[in-house]
Amino acid sequence: MTHAFRIATAAVCVLLGAGTHPAFASSQTQTYELELFVPQISQAANGELVSITGEGLFSIHPKTVSANGNFTHSDGHGNVVANGTWVATRLLSFQPYGCGVVLGFPVPPNLCGGKLMLRVQLTSESGQFEGILSVFCIIGPNPPNSHDDESGEGARLDIIGVNNFNKIVSGGNVYIKTN
Repeated sequence: MTHAFRIATAAVCVLLGAGTHPAFASSQTQTYELELFVPQISQAANGELVSITGEGLFSIHPKTVSANGNFTHSDGHGNVVANGTWVATRLLSFQPYGCGVVLGFPVPPNLCGGKLMLRVQLTSESGQFEGILSVFCIIGPNPPNSHDDESGEGARLDIIGVNNFNKIVSGGNVYIKTN
């Protein structure tokens, strides 16, 4: 995500009424709103693409998740292979990068970044499939130094036994800390 896009995203959240909240506390309940506000596009090794949208809530201590959205799977030529929905079935992990800073510039303190991993169930006209959805938001003072090489901003989807869309093409998302 470009610097201007991140600042615009932060401004939108402020205009929508996002309030301020305290910083991370590792043993306390932490609840976040997940917003995949533009399609998260990733590519598999065979050139196929998946586009993912969605939203939801997840909580740390205890681990809970309620999130869902849509996906479109297309071949390397842009032809749609499948459309469907996804539902999070389990929060696997969340590695926070912190809140309130984008590329060294302050943003509202409840805009946060991190690496979120969810177990998801995908449903399409082809049936139901299990997958792992990994969402990366590069906000906060502590993103890994390798984030551009490792993941970048966006999401990856591993449809278990079907295809692994592990190269982020584009995306834009945010975690909004609600408590």
